[in-house]
Formats: sequence, C-alpha cells, structure tokens
Amino acid sequence: MIIMGRFNYAFQNYDATRHVRSSVREKDMSHKHAREVAVSIKGLSIDKARDFLLAVINKKRAVAFRRYKNQVAHRPDPGMMSGRYPQKTAKEFIKVLDNLESNAEYKGMDLDRLRIVNATVHKGVIVKMSGRYPQKTAKEFIKVLDNLESNAEYKGMDLDRLRIVNATVHKGVIVKRFTPRAMGRATAKNNVLTHVELVAQEI
Repeated sequence: MIIMGRFNYAFQNYDATRHVRSSVREKDMSHKHAREVAVSIKGLSIDKARDFLLAVINKKRAVAFRRYKNQVAHRPDPGMMSGRYPQKTAKEFIKVLDNLESNAEYKGMDLDRLRIVNATVHKGVIVKMSGRYPQKTAKEFIKVLDNLESNAEYKGMDLDRLRIVNATVHKGVIVKRFTPRAMGRATAKNNVLTHVELVAQEI
C-alpha cells in the first residue's frame, strides 16, 4: 500500500469566500518550463489562460523564458526575446485550470470576474528512470507461468479469474567458476542461481 503525503498550498491569506484553488502533484514535467508557464498566466482569467496554453500546444504562441533563458532561441512573438513551446507542461496546466474552473462553479463564483492571482511551482520527488531488458530472466518466468497455468487447469480453476498474489525470489546455489587471466592467474566468477515462487488466487 502506498501512503500519499499530505500537501499544503503555498498561497497565504486564503479566504474561502473570495478565493478558489486547485493543484496537481508529482507530475512528470519540467520544473523550469512550469515556472515560466506559471509566470505567463498569472493575472489572466481562466478562459484567457486556457486559450494561451492551447496556442502554446499548437505552437502559435511561445512562452517567454525570463529566468531559464540560457541558450534558448528567440521567438517571433512581439516583445519576446527567448521563448519555447512547452507542450507537455501546457497540457498539465490545462488540467489544473479545468479543476480550478470546476471548483469555482461549485462555489457559485462568477467565472468572468475570476483572475489568477497566484501560480506556484515546486519541485516534486526525483524519480530515477533506470531499467533493463532481462531477457534470460523473462524466459525463465514464462516457464514458471506455464507451470502455474497447468497446475490451475489440473485443479479445474477459472484462468480468467486468477491473479498473481505473491511472487517470491530467493537466492539458490552459488556455482563457483574461474576466468583464466594472464601470467597464470585466474579470477573468481561466481554465478548465483535463483529460486522463483508464484502464487495465484481466484478473484
């Protein structure tokens, strides 16, 4: 079970009768791009902010990069030096705007009079995107799955209702070998075998 943390808003002096707020947490988008988009939509109405972000997605308008502008190309927008088209970030901001609009409608606020008075961006959790393609291991797991399926059919179970509820891996026997080296030497090369256990249950 994953326990989600409790998040608070950075905006101070929040008044529930005058303000409405929304947020998204732990989204996969550039923090630098999000900061520049937040600055661009601050002070706009929800409709104007959404139109601006849709224009960014369609590459009709660029987001001005004022802080993170190192080696950022110029754009043809009037009065803009450095800018980009952060499409992925713009799509996430549109989701926040839609949520903000829904909250305002729920409170009975006048959408035409609403203005974005605060747009805050924080860094989230750092996700390490590391992975491999363990083809040899995957082939061995397929053999275990085939064996599991055969056992279930032998017991007359419904395969469509089976779910793997436990997958356990243990270290097995260590096979000790040696790799020949120069000058009559050798380097130990130990191969650790592995035990795999799968348990499935009907749901």
